Amino acid sequence: MSSSLIISVLLLCISFIEILHASNFRLSGQLQGLPEDISPSIARIFMDGGKQIAIPTKNGKFVFRDLPVGDHSMEIHMNGYEWYTYVVDVRADGKIRAYLHGQKEALPPQLIIMPARMAKYVPDRKPWNPLNLLKSGPGIMIAIMLVTTVILPKMMEGMDPQAMMAEAQQEAVQGQTQTQSAVQSGNSGNASQKSKGKRK
Repeated sequence: MSSSLIISVLLLCISFIEILHASNFRLSGQLQGLPEDISPSIARIFMDGGKQIAIPTKNGKFVFRDLPVGDHSMEIHMNGYEWYTYVVDVRADGKIRAYLHGQKEALPPQLIIMPARMAKYVPDRKPWNPLNLLKSGPGIMIAIMLVTTVILPKMMEGMDPQAMMAEAQQEAVQGQTQTQSAVQSGNSGNASQKSKGKRK
């Protein structure tokens, strides 16, 4: 008799434990604090890393169903905003309490979720290109200074000053000879015209 009683009690305990684990509960809440031109329905609310995903309605209300007893992690994903992480405690007696991650004070029963802050995006830095510097105004000025102060003196050093003077003199002499020949040709032309006029 005692053995059968013990077995019955054990069966009842096992059944009670199974009932507790099979008890699933419902969590509801609402997203607020967004601008009027942004619909809360574009947000996604993840429970336990994505085991369940809730999509809010246009007024921000959302529901999680069939939550088992225990602690759960809830995260909100929405571009342009940063959100807090929540811990949801589902108890066997049906009570559900939500906490901000890292805090011990429970939130009000009507769970209201608001963004923590607007997200700040840092654009990716483009690789440095030296051609961009040359295309800018300061880059052009630097290039001119390098040419006039470094490159041209180096080119002048490689040339013979005497050869440069000789070339200049030759050019001057050639210019004088061309001028003289032009003058002489002009004079000879005038003289021939005068002699023809006398003959007539």
